[in-house]
Amino acid sequence: MQWWRNGRRNGGRPMEVVAVAISAFLGAGLAIAPVHVQAASAAPGTMALPAAKPTPAEPTPPLLTPQSGAYLEGVATIAATPVAADDDVTSLTLDGAELDATATVGVSYLRFDVGSNSTEARFGNYILVNGDHRIAIGDHVNERVDLEIPNEHLVQGENTIEIVTGAVPSSCGLNHDDFVLSNLGLELLGEIADGKENEYSYSFGDGSCGTNTSLRLSAELSFFVLGDPQGTTGLSSELDTSTVANGPHTIVATTASGASATSTVTVNNAPVGAPHVTPADGTIAKGVQQVFATQPASGDGGVASLTIDGSGAQTVPALGAGDAVLSFNVGSNSIESRYHNHILVNGIKHDIGGDFVSRRVDVAFPNEWLQPGANTIQLVTGGI
Repeated sequence: MQWWRNGRRNGGRPMEVVAVAISAFLGAGLAIAPVHVQAASAAPGTMALPAAKPTPAEPTPPLLTPQSGAYLEGVATIAATPVAADDDVTSLTLDGAELDATATVGVSYLRFDVGSNSTEARFGNYILVNGDHRIAIGDHVNERVDLEIPNEHLVQGENTIEIVTGAVPSSCGLNHDDFVLSNLGLELLGEIADGKENEYSYSFGDGSCGTNTSLRLSAELSFFVLGDPQGTTGLSSELDTSTVANGPHTIVATTASGASATSTVTVNNAPVGAPHVTPADGTIAKGVQQVFATQPASGDGGVASLTIDGSGAQTVPALGAGDAVLSFNVGSNSIESRYHNHILVNGIKHDIGGDFVSRRVDVAFPNEWLQPGANTIQLVTGGI
């Protein structure tokens, strides 16, 4: 007997599952007898009530950004993402008026485990989706990775994902990265793709410049998708907040099923030429809070005064608005994000973030944390 799935032969896998279930009953000597259900007799003089129907599940509202309580300025992205298959986001409004929005098809996730032998970004490892969309594999060690794949590069039916190791010149020649990926899966909205033809674990690399020929330099995986990856759409709009009045506004996203999500946000654009103030409106502060008022670093002029509740504050000069970057090299003994290593810029804490190994790292932080003259930056190790 042959079994087929969506026009593609299924290799007998559904039959194997059924056979196991049946053999479990037969092997235990069990049989399933017909079940007869008799309605309970109504008491004399009363009417029998019909059985209660199950309550249908409520449709799930989409994910809406920004969330309620956000303060907006400049150009802000308003986006609604569906969370249920075949339930498109059909409306995106601001104060009841439809926004000029474009349809989005969202992302799916290739998920896999990386062991203690890390993947290193400097080698240029990557995945190739259906032969044409390339996604870099960054620095990962001892963690489960969720790699985003834009749905426009996936199709209904068979999809191929090729994993390719990169290489760098070394003293022994061209050396490929060595790492192991396991438990790989492709997860879409409402579906986990069939990847049973793939192996559980793949060992990549070449040892030291080709000394280990048992490892792979690449591997092609196959995932079968039943639904249309691009079939459920969201909406996204770039809102120029200067076109609406400062103050509260209501954003509503609605799906085809009628589920809706609402965010109440506040637009607060400063007058043209006004300094940029940190922390932003809406910030809940506790303890010691740094307050900055800065002009763009490339602009002319500075900030004349800074007051808190109308009273002057003790201030020190700071650099203009923008970003500064601290750069350093990390050796083979990696930095791991789970330890929460951080820097202190003139006493202000900033997480390094991410996993880094054998590469140069750039850590960006606000310019205004620096001041003219001497500055102190401390590198601090975290712990777990």
